[in-house]
Amino acid sequence: MPLTVAFQMDPIERIDIGGDSTFALALEAQARGHKLSYYLPKHLAQRDGKITARGHALTVRNERGNHYGLGGEEMLDLGKLDVVMLRQDPPFDMGYITTTHMLERLPKRVLVVNDPFFVRNSPEKIFVTEFPDLMPPTLISSDPTAIRAFRDEFGDIIVKPLYGNGGAGVFRISGGDENLVALLELFEEAFRGQPFIVQRYLPEVRKGDTAPVQPSTPAPPPEPAADTPPPAEGEAPAPPPEAAAPAPAPEPEPVSEVDRSARVQARLVAAVERVGGPEAVREALSPPRREDGQTMKWSAVCCERAEGLKPGDPVFQAWVRLAATPVREVKAVTQPPREDRGPRRGGGGRREGRGRQGGGPRDDRPAGREELAALGRDGALRRQVRIIGLEDDQKDKQDREEQRRAERDAKRKAEAERLSRLGY
Repeated sequence: MPLTVAFQMDPIERIDIGGDSTFALALEAQARGHKLSYYLPKHLAQRDGKITARGHALTVRNERGNHYGLGGEEMLDLGKLDVVMLRQDPPFDMGYITTTHMLERLPKRVLVVNDPFFVRNSPEKIFVTEFPDLMPPTLISSDPTAIRAFRDEFGDIIVKPLYGNGGAGVFRISGGDENLVALLELFEEAFRGQPFIVQRYLPEVRKGDTAPVQPSTPAPPPEPAADTPPPAEGEAPAPPPEAAAPAPAPEPEPVSEVDRSARVQARLVAAVERVGGPEAVREALSPPRREDGQTMKWSAVCCERAEGLKPGDPVFQAWVRLAATPVREVKAVTQPPREDRGPRRGGGGRREGRGRQGGGPRDDRPAGREELAALGRDGALRRQVRIIGLEDDQKDKQDREEQRRAERDAKRKAEAERLSRLGY
């Protein structure tokens, strides 16, 4: 019997169909003949005990770039459906919690998957602490002193948001790493009032997740060895040959310091590109001073640039990575090539073979007193000099700030369009 199934989820146009479990569920439900609908959490409404949502009929296709189709907008009465799939991603904030309260008020005949009560009361990173024998030592806190003490005890640690998802904002901090303070400052700004989860780093994680796969058809029984003579009278039959033990899987080679450094460098370069390129980062490295005249900390600058972005946003993650990277390393990857930096201060030497603008040979003799006096009398020298007053200086600063702001907005808009095209 076909069912009516509504999916409460994030914008379907942004999902990655290659690894999105919600899309896989929708494909299977459609293949079984069920009727699908789709709506965003922000379009959920409750009035007079009735739960509705502004949504669309949904069809799905396993085709990249053409993976869904929507019907016309309609008001869905969720109380008349058979199934509601609660599938939006974190952040697990008050908006998320409110949707669970609203869905709990649906009639009991409506199956909500998963049960809103347990979604709300069993946050996954806290729920798993019920099984301490299956997880590494774990601290849940936002207290810097407690986190530093935890690192002093275990050395390498992992720091990540408590209510994140998809591996967003996960950082490894080693025992002697100086980036812990900057990272905690950024987390405090980004996840206001929320604790973090800190765990001992397990080197085995580099081997990846493995799971046994049951073959769909049973393996054929081993064939008896050919030309095996029957046992002589009174002799015990020969024992069957032992099956050869499977070769152990080769251990992964340890990652060398050179390889690890190359990976870190590659991730840093990728983060720079994601926030708008080297120019955007160089601009962030020279921020305006605060009201008290002090220069802003690098972590605070990154917090300011990441403000308003969701923790799962790739640009947010890139700013977090930059905040947790020493400024000298950030400067090293954003420095323009030497030929693009312009001449050094002090001249740095003459360039051979360049004539004057008029095409004639350049006269490198120092000007004499009589020549300077003549230039001063006829005004040729004075026309080349401009005295900048305080008002002009302030106006120049304002013009530069407006130009930087316009360039920054244009870069952010271009980056947002690029990420949208990539499906983020």
